[in-house]
Amino acid sequence: MKIRFDFVTNSSSTSFVIMCQGQPSKQTFVAAMGARKSSVLKPLFEDLFEVLKSKMKNAKEAVHDRRRGRRAKSIVDLVKLEISKATGQRAKEALASGQEVWIGELDSDGSPVESFFCCESFEIDHPQLYVDALRCTW
Repeated sequence: MKIRFDFVTNSSSTSFVIMCQGQPSKQTFVAAMGARKSSVLKPLFEDLFEVLKSKMKNAKEAVHDRRRGRRAKSIVDLVKLEISKATGQRAKEALASGQEVWIGELDSDGSPVESFFCCESFEIDHPQLYVDALRCTW
């Protein structure tokens, strides 16, 4: 048996998927979050966008990623496995309408913004952008 006396942490992660026309933009994301130009929360959401952008991968590529794609045969399968069946169906519809699907994971050991949003489940349903970050794993 090993006993540890120094700092011990339990990290968590939250898988997320983004669906939109082309690559997501900061302007669209901040608008989808409901932050106006004068909002004190606008910088927080801009930082969150940058974190998501740095952590996301086009689902077409992610299907072929050994870690993610080993169990998934398609983008829809990948989204069903990583997020949920309902979001997988939504991804199928998004792809059929010409939208892109992006997938990634937030980590509680990241920046303060990443850590905060990793520990919170959230969903953004906007006409130009959909984000599902409801699946949090502790």
